[in-house]
Amino acid sequence: MGEALLALLLLFAVGEFVCANLFHYTRYMDADIAGEVLFAKMTAKNGLIPPSTWAYSTERRTLYPCRLGAFLYALTGNLNLSMGMACSLSCCFLLLLMGLLYKKAGFSRIELLCALLFTLTLTCNIQGFQTMIALYAGYYLSQMAGLFLTLLLLTGLSGRRREVGEKRRSFGNEVRMAGLILLAVLLGRQGMRAFLMVYLPIAGITFFLWLVKKRERGALQFVTALFLALLNDLTVKMTASNPLSTTRNLRHGPEKLFRVVIPQIGEMMQLPEGRWLWILPCVLGMIGLFFACADCCRKQEEGDLLAAQVV
Repeated sequence: MGEALLALLLLFAVGEFVCANLFHYTRYMDADIAGEVLFAKMTAKNGLIPPSTWAYSTERRTLYPCRLGAFLYALTGNLNLSMGMACSLSCCFLLLLMGLLYKKAGFSRIELLCALLFTLTLTCNIQGFQTMIALYAGYYLSQMAGLFLTLLLLTGLSGRRREVGEKRRSFGNEVRMAGLILLAVLLGRQGMRAFLMVYLPIAGITFFLWLVKKRERGALQFVTALFLALLNDLTVKMTASNPLSTTRNLRHGPEKLFRVVIPQIGEMMQLPEGRWLWILPCVLGMIGLFFACADCCRKQEEGDLLAAQVV
C-alpha cells in the first residue's frame, strides 16, 4: 500500500511538471529561458547545427535540452511545445538514471521512491531549483544526468585481473571507459560546471574510499576519476574561446557557498531570514555526511562509491 501511494505521488509530481512544460511554457519566461528557446529555434533553422558565425565564450550547448528542443521543433513547428517536451523528456531521463543508481546501491522500493519524490518536491520556489532540473530550461540537467551516469559507469569498473591462460569473457570495462571518456569530453565542451559539480566531487569521494578500503578496485576508480577530471578540464580549455580560470573558481568557491548558494537555498525553501530554521539544512547535511561516511566504511564492492553519493 505504501509503495503504491508513493508511486502515485511520484507520477502526480512528474505529471505536474510535464503539464507545466507543455501547456504553460511561457508562464515564467525570463531572459535566460528565452535564450534557450532562441538557441533551439536558430539551431533548427540551420539544419540542427548551431550557426558557424556564433562565437562561444565559456561553453557550448552540447547536451542541453535546447538541442533536443531544436530537433523536436524541426518536426512539430511549435517552439513552445518542442521546448516543453525536451525539458520533460530530459527530466524523466534524469529520474531514470537516479532510479538505476539507487537500485544498484541497494535501496528498497520505498527508499527509491522517496528519494525521487524528494527531488521533485524539495523547493517551494519553482524559479530556483526546479527551473534548473525540471522546468522550462533545465540549465543543469546535463550536468546532473552526467553525474549519475558517471557514477553508474564508474562503479561498474572491475579491478579483477585475469589469471594466466584465462579467456576474456567480455569487454565490459573497455565499454564503460569509452563511455566515461566520451561523456567527460562532451560535458567539457559545456564549460566549467561539470568539472566543479561532477568530476572534482567524484575524485574526492573515490580518494576517500581508497584510503578507507585500500583495495585495488578503489585505486582503479580513483585513478579513473582523476583522469576524467583532468580530461574534462583540458576539454574546457581547448574548446572555449574565453574559458574561466579553474583556480579562480576553486578560490572563490567557499565565498560563493556562504554568500550566494546557502541564502538561495533558504529562499527556495522559504525559510524566514535570520531565524533558527536556517540551521536546519546545515544540520541535515551534517547528519547525511556522517551516515554517508559510515556507509562507506561498511559497504562492500558495488556499494562503496554508491553509498557516498548521499553526500
